[in-house]
Amino acid sequence: MDEFITSIARLAPTGPVVIGGLAVMCRVGGEHRPTLDVDSAFDNDTDIPTTQLLIDQGIAVAGDAAQRILVGAAVIDVIDTFAIDAADLPDDPKGRLFVCAHRYAFEAATPVTFAGDTQTATVGVATVDALIAMKAHALRYASPPRRMIKRSSDLYDLLLLALTTGTANVLENAPWDVRGQCRSALAADLEDIEAAAAVLRRSPVPAINTVDADILATVVADLLERLS
Repeated sequence: MDEFITSIARLAPTGPVVIGGLAVMCRVGGEHRPTLDVDSAFDNDTDIPTTQLLIDQGIAVAGDAAQRILVGAAVIDVIDTFAIDAADLPDDPKGRLFVCAHRYAFEAATPVTFAGDTQTATVGVATVDALIAMKAHALRYASPPRRMIKRSSDLYDLLLLALTTGTANVLENAPWDVRGQCRSALAADLEDIEAAAAVLRRSPVPAINTVDADILATVVADLLERLS
């Protein structure tokens, strides 16, 4: 853990925001499923990918994919974001929600301190609302390979995040109608709640495959109401 936190501390001055599975663990209050990497969002309005900038600065080395780098012991997946002009947003729902959800995650992030035995590192982490928006995109628009591998964990993350919000309205203050985009994506993707529950039951992770279908249906219905 100290080695991992040392890697995060080395990356922190470059301004990342942690998203994905590690951010979900931070926000729901504990480890709930395995995650093998750190998903991150950066502010980058240049034509040079952040991955290349970090490699050029000697902070990282190249990973096994264009958007992946290694910082010490940590595998980092990088998504570049930039300031949004609403007039220039993509027209298609998939591209629009991706751009808006990830930029909102970057702008709304708050600091979290990771502590090991001897090392600490403080870095921005996506909020619960932003994580719900990104999960809505992942669930609705995932590629077939991602759906096959990650759909159960995406559904489980959404369930825990929705429970974490309590009774509050979700994404109420998000710009670019992220709230409406998120509700439309989730309503379409989770129309067949029994099929979603069946995906959870097939997961090899005990915490996921024991989720009751009625609980999933109730939480999803409540979340959609709070996105209205």
